[in-house]
Amino acid sequence: MAAGAGPLRRHGLGKAAGLVELAVRIAQRVCALAGPYARAVPGHVGSDRHPLVKPALLGIVAAAVLFVAGAALALMMLAAPPSVEEGVHLLLPPAAERPAVAEGDSALVVQPFVRAALAGLTAPPPVPPLRQAPDPALVDKTEFGLLPRIADDGQTPQQTYARPFDRRDDRFRLVLIIGGIGLSPVASQAAIDLLPAPVVLAIDADAPHPEDWARAARQAGHEVLATVPLKPSPPDDLGPAALRPAADATQTMRQLATDLGRFTGYVGVLTVGGAASGEVVELLRPVATALQDRGLLLADATVAGNGGHLMIRAAPDDLQRRAIDVVIDPDASAAAMMDQLDGLLSLASQRSVAVALGRPTPLILLQVRSFLARLDEARYVVAPVSAVTATGNGP
Repeated sequence: MAAGAGPLRRHGLGKAAGLVELAVRIAQRVCALAGPYARAVPGHVGSDRHPLVKPALLGIVAAAVLFVAGAALALMMLAAPPSVEEGVHLLLPPAAERPAVAEGDSALVVQPFVRAALAGLTAPPPVPPLRQAPDPALVDKTEFGLLPRIADDGQTPQQTYARPFDRRDDRFRLVLIIGGIGLSPVASQAAIDLLPAPVVLAIDADAPHPEDWARAARQAGHEVLATVPLKPSPPDDLGPAALRPAADATQTMRQLATDLGRFTGYVGVLTVGGAASGEVVELLRPVATALQDRGLLLADATVAGNGGHLMIRAAPDDLQRRAIDVVIDPDASAAAMMDQLDGLLSLASQRSVAVALGRPTPLILLQVRSFLARLDEARYVVAPVSAVTATGNGP
């Protein structure tokens, strides 16, 4: 049985057993009360000689129906008990499969199941909140909202909004990013509350109320990224906020400004999207240059058509960047997810830094917590993404 399935199964069977017991008691009680009246009117059901006959018989029928329903529920739960691994994949499907989400819509998540799957988990110790945003010196007021900028004294959003980290720490650095924040209220709040503060949270480009989610994340000590999806050709359905590099350059830059102007307080951008050709790389160079000009870092999860990372290929040398090494498969088993996380340790040992990206499904949150709980802190440290970026031809 998968981890977490046992408690859910016992919980479900306990409820079913309770319903069956209740139905039996009701049936016994009604039969005891109705028996004498039914025998008093032989051969004449519903006789006016005894007005309680009809209600008593109806009560017997209702009790029998309740008994059968309770028994059926018990049999269903015995035949197919719920488990964490069977249900967590209902939360936050891949971006390519997302339907349009109206504000406040919770269709992407079975909220009671998410709460049940994460019930009993305790929050990590509280930490000081990050610096309040926005800093007036770091924003431009535009038609797209407050856009990040480099301050007159040279301070950048990457520096100002970063989670503090001792760069003299010589342990291998692991960066864990959870994207999709804001799409599901339950899952997003769970990620904010249940994950340690060094875990980075990326606000989804289609999330309602992104400023509120960014503020809550930073209040809990999490460094924040803004997600910018790319829609190469052939297009994937990455939502209305996706950049379309093959479109008119002005339109692409306006869409970038729209994505960046939705909220403040982020250190940089998480780019996601599918494969594309070298021609698209050239079209993306103005996008990457705009990130550099605004003092933002780039965490790149895009994939180029012939391998590598699309946005990093388009990046100017001076742009602080870091490629995503591992994308946790939301459809994988708990063991497979843990294998992916354990693979980060080998990568970090080889290259000093390793970066993973996941979504806030219950199983991923559980596995990330388990992974961090047994981390060898003498060799590894969980770092914010702002502490692992590099310029030039680095990863």
